Amino acid sequence: RLRRHSSMVQTGTSDLQDRLMDYIQDQTGLPIYADQLNEDNVLNFTVDPPSLDWEEMDRTQHLIYNYSIQARSVQEQPNMLNADAPTAEQLFKNMFRIRDALLQLSFTRALFSQNGSFQFETIEVQAPHDAGQDFTGARNLTLSFAVHVTERH
Repeated sequence: RLRRHSSMVQTGTSDLQDRLMDYIQDQTGLPIYADQLNEDNVLNFTVDPPSLDWEEMDRTQHLIYNYSIQARSVQEQPNMLNADAPTAEQLFKNMFRIRDALLQLSFTRALFSQNGSFQFETIEVQAPHDAGQDFTGARNLTLSFAVHVTERH
């Protein structure tokens, strides 16, 4: 089940974020969470500031929203408390499943606003990367992507 931060306001940004999270979960069957950065073994959806690509005279804006899926694996030990928790290797495989789903979105363009706040244009997806281990032995994984949309104001 998706867990979303309760203070989200229904704007173009949150509608887009919700549609993306729903799309990823529908296409992969993986749980994606918002605002859970400090939890281990969780695929966390994070938002970076958007940028204005260009604006038309009628106040139509072409925007780029930058997102990432991040995960921090716990240090792998033989007697882990939660033996069902995904390993760093499984989290990395899950990131590639998400990447494949997002790349498919480039072709299908099947992402639609629920409240009419945006029109999906295209998506750019980076390859997942492993930022390495921290001092506890946990792995830090990231999948970054940029979503181009049109908004009319």
